[in-house]
Parts: sequence; structure tokens; C-alpha cells
Amino acid sequence: MNAKPEISLVVPVYNVAEYLVECVESISRQDFDRFEVILVDDGSTDGSSAFCDMVAAGDSRFKVVHQANGGTSVARNTGVAAASGHYIAFMDSDDIIHPSYLSRLYQLANDSGSDIVMVRFAEGVSPDMSRLSLSCKLPLKMSPMEALERTLYQDRLDTGPYCKLYRRHLFRSSGFVPGILYEDLEFITRVLPEVNHVTASDDVLYYYRHREGSNIGSFSLKRLDVLDVTDSICKRVIPYGHSMQLAARDRKLSAAFNMFILLGINGYGDSADSDRCWGIIRSLRGGELLNGKVRLKNKLGVLLSYGGRRVFSFVSRILAK
Repeated sequence: MNAKPEISLVVPVYNVAEYLVECVESISRQDFDRFEVILVDDGSTDGSSAFCDMVAAGDSRFKVVHQANGGTSVARNTGVAAASGHYIAFMDSDDIIHPSYLSRLYQLANDSGSDIVMVRFAEGVSPDMSRLSLSCKLPLKMSPMEALERTLYQDRLDTGPYCKLYRRHLFRSSGFVPGILYEDLEFITRVLPEVNHVTASDDVLYYYRHREGSNIGSFSLKRLDVLDVTDSICKRVIPYGHSMQLAARDRKLSAAFNMFILLGINGYGDSADSDRCWGIIRSLRGGELLNGKVRLKNKLGVLLSYGGRRVFSFVSRILAK
């Protein structure tokens, strides 16, 4: 490929040899030809590194960057730095995409003029291409504040970097924070106020694989990072007014609910971390029931929390099974 690519697809790779063939094949089948792929080998030790080199040797659209293991955020930042496209897209190396994934994102960006456009994803243990399809519904174009509020209320807009196409200029001063989980939530809520518009389509063009051992697919106390991330978001949105502050509080409450339940299930129900989550729940639950933008799931959690910590813990563990 001699012409400058329109899209740079960044794919962090770390010990995913079992899934990498499917991922690369789905990229190779794209019906869009003005793209490059930046495979960032993040210190793989299972043969993924050699496979990346083999792919790049056989297809000029693929480039490989090898680096010592630094984590997903560092790998994504490395990929962006090596990219030459006008737009940036991301993909996880154990997932697959529809043949029209890149072409549809590109069409949405051109038609809307939005700095960020997005499609939806299906998910499961084994990729099922029959669940991926184009939608007949018109895309939704939003202001940056509407997009941020919907993201915080978890209303249709997902925080993952995949399923999105970003104009390159958004990365001039922003990147993914290394060393934390929920770096996607931190990034998208930080960058949304900087965009002109966001356009979301109901096209389902990405398959997200649930894989045992992945960061979000398994439990560790590192997942408590979400409490610090949502706390930072609450502080960051203060200049955007009361309604946005309510949205940020709801996202923080949702994080506390989730972590409190996970801590209990994994044997940390009597820990200081669990106490912290319960304290957040008690401090933020007031007003949630009267807020029409709050999800039913959070409202049910609030109602249950008024029965006390033991009742909430008992019932939530049963429902989580």
C-alpha cells in the first residue's frame, strides 16, 4: 500500500496465539482497502510475536511494533504513535470484525463529520458471525455533552475503545493512562468534551470474545481501580453543571454496586474495600430513585440497599449466580 491510509487499526497483542489467526483473518477480509494495521506485540512469549512478523511479511497493510510488556494502555499508545492514518480505530487481538467494519465506520465519519463514530458489538465465548449485521435504523448524532451524559448513565454508549473510529487529532494531547484497569472509561470520559459531535449507529459489526483470564473477565483487587476512575470523573465534570454531576454520581454508584458484589462473591465481603464500596453506596443513593435517567438496574440496587448491608449482600449474591 503506497497511498497514505485513511484508517490505522491498532491491535495490542499479548499471548493470544490461540485466537490471533481468527482476528487477523477477519481484518484481512475487510471490504475497505485504505487502511493499515499496527500490531503491537506487547512482549508476547507464546508465539504471537512470530505470527505477527509472519503476517506483516505477507501483507503490506500490516506493521508490527515489538516492545517489552507494558500493558494494554501502553500498547495502544504505542500503536497510535506509529500510526499514519487520518483516523484511529482499535481492536482487541482475540476478537473478530464484520467485513464491513472499517468501511461502515468510515462512511459514518464522512457522512456525519463527527470526531467520533461508533457501532455496536455482540459478545460471547465463541464468535458467531451470524450475530453481526448492518442496521436499517438511522444513526444518532449527539453533542459532546449529550454523548458524555449518555456514557455516564450507560445509555446505549459503550466505553470500550473498540467499535469506534476517532479523528486523529483527539490523540495529540490525550492517550490511555498506563497501569490502571478501566482505562477505557477514563479515556472516553476525558476526551468526549473535546469533540465536535459523536455519531452512534445500531450496526452490530464487532464480536467481543469473553476469555477466561482477561483483565475484565477475571477478578482481582486491581478492579477496584474503577472507584478511583469514577471519583476522578465526578471531579472532572463539575464545570459542566448539575445534570452532568448527577450522571457522574450515578456511574460512580454503579461501580460501587458492582465492586461490592464482586468482593463478596470472591471472599472479601468483610474487607476495608467492601466497607469503602458500601460507604459510597450510602452516600450516593439519595435522589437516584427520582432521577428519570437512572437505569432500572441501579434503581433496584438502591431500593435493595435500604434493606441494609446484609440483605443487599445476600440478595445480590443470589441474583449474580
